[in-house]
Amino acid sequence: MTRAYFSVRSRALAALGALATAASCGGNSPGISNPGTDSGTVLPDGRVIPPPPPPPGDGGTTTVTGRWMAVPTGTNADLYGVYGTSATELLAVGAFVTRRYNGSAWSEGPSPSAGETRVTLRAIHGADGTAVAVGNTEPTAGSAKTGVPVFLRAMGMGLSPVMHNAAGVQLHGIYFRSAMEGWAVGENGAFQWNGMRWTSTAMMGLRGSSPTPDLYAVWASGPNDVRAVGNSVYRWDGTTWTAEPQPGSDFYFGIWGSGPSDVWIVGSGVARRWNGTEWRDVRTGAQGRLLAIWGAAANDVWAVGEMGTIVHFDGARWTAIPSGTTQNLRALWGRSASDIWAVGEMGACVRYTR
Repeated sequence: MTRAYFSVRSRALAALGALATAASCGGNSPGISNPGTDSGTVLPDGRVIPPPPPPPGDGGTTTVTGRWMAVPTGTNADLYGVYGTSATELLAVGAFVTRRYNGSAWSEGPSPSAGETRVTLRAIHGADGTAVAVGNTEPTAGSAKTGVPVFLRAMGMGLSPVMHNAAGVQLHGIYFRSAMEGWAVGENGAFQWNGMRWTSTAMMGLRGSSPTPDLYAVWASGPNDVRAVGNSVYRWDGTTWTAEPQPGSDFYFGIWGSGPSDVWIVGSGVARRWNGTEWRDVRTGAQGRLLAIWGAAANDVWAVGEMGTIVHFDGARWTAIPSGTTQNLRALWGRSASDIWAVGEMGACVRYTR
């Protein structure tokens, strides 16, 4: 009797599975009403087969519990970077300006410019209570001077120049693993910080590369595992830079990873994810370019971009999240999973809290 019961039950479950498969394929199978509704497929006996989960990037259900809100910065200047050493000490950097957040409001920060020479800071990052911003001088119209790279350490209420040998390079990105290990990248250049000075790591004639490296962002899981992105993806193994050609002609603006076998890059096309063996395309659902990425964990990753786009990855799928702005967002940084900042053009700033 027990054997017969399980035989009948197995046939019933198989039949139900066949109906579910037919419904998920979108066909009008006999005996099934209302196929493909938002709430599922209704069987003749009244039971409902739930719809399959949405694929990654189509705006499915999100696990985000907080929200993004606009925060006035008091400037219309474009902002390209944001970083904080504490909840009451944040610095946003941009075109000829910095803005300082004291825990309650943004105000004018220390000037990055000196004399007639103005400075545009393109990125800022740090570790262990320190922060460094990078960019280039932009002389006033008619000046005979040319723009030169700038490294500025944020110290209290001021900015202090840091010695370097980055002549002739347009700097775009910076990343620190610790106060003793940092990286800065730009057009045809990558520079390493050892706790005392910045030194160049040669990229000319690097293996696997035909175009001149034009780098916008950098991230490292360790001193022998550094990746920089821009017109391609490049990896430093502790001795040599090697190009990792990507399919298509995408340009990448942001990179972040939770570890050496979980790295994301975003840019003018789909996002790509490194799984320790290969790069794979991942749809995010974003309509425009994504310009920056940051995560609190492998299942809690954010990316921002054009027209105020913000998308979130929960470990299974990317979902679009309202941002509170339509300005292009160019930089992203989080103090924790529940306190994240993004800044962008025309002084735009949004903050995520939960």
